[in-house]
This record gives sequence, C-alpha cells and structure tokens, in this order.
Amino acid sequence: MVKRMQMKHVKKRRLNENPLYARVIIAGVLCLASAVCLYPLINVFAKSLSEAHAIYGNPTMIWPRSVTLEAYKYIFSTPVLLKSFGITVFATVVGTLLNLFFTVTCAYSLSRVHVPGNKLMLWYVVIPMLFGAGLIPQ
Repeated sequence: MVKRMQMKHVKKRRLNENPLYARVIIAGVLCLASAVCLYPLINVFAKSLSEAHAIYGNPTMIWPRSVTLEAYKYIFSTPVLLKSFGITVFATVVGTLLNLFFTVTCAYSLSRVHVPGNKLMLWYVVIPMLFGAGLIPQ
C-alpha cells in the first residue's frame, strides 16, 4: 500500500516536471530576452561614462571607452536636476492624492443606493470602462 502511494507520488512529480530539452529551451529564451532588455541600459551607462569623441566613433558600446565622469559632474553642478526631481515628486504626490480623493468620493457615492441619480452616475462611470476612446485622428 505504501509502495503504491509512493509510485503515484513519483508519477505525479514526473508529469509536472518539464523534460531537460524543454528546460534548456526555456532558459535560453529567457536569457535572450534578458539580454535584449539589458543591452540598452548597459549601452546608456557606458555612454555616460565615455567621452564625446568616443561616442561619435562608436555609437553602440558595452564597455566605456576613455572613461570620464564629466557628464555626471555637469549634471550635478546645474540646478536642472534638482528642479526636475522636485517637479516629478510634486506631480506624483499631487496626482496620487487627487486621484485617490476623486476615486474614493465617487466610489462612496456609487455605493449608496438611495442617492438620487445613482443609476445615471453608475452608467457614466461604467460606459467609459467598457468602450475605449480609440485613436484620435490628426
């Protein structure tokens, strides 16, 4: 009886496990997808550490040539980085708070059945969720 249960357990595990060739193919596809996603990031980082004449000579690179930190010195010496970071934080915080406020107030009013115009407001919210606006022609 115990041996029969062990055999069922072994068979079930073998059915759920991919064969070796499938695991190799899956690993290869995932490695290729990772390389395709990481290459642009590595390229930008290598360019940021290279001098301008090295970038013009070789626009796609993995390793930086003639390493310099001049680009980073320039970025951190100008007030543009701090200003743009402040604008980003402001837009994120204010946008999130406004979105949360309007979503909560709309959801609360739609949850009350006895509010006049509840069905109309519900359709006003549901219809845009069902039908997309599509592309706007120029």
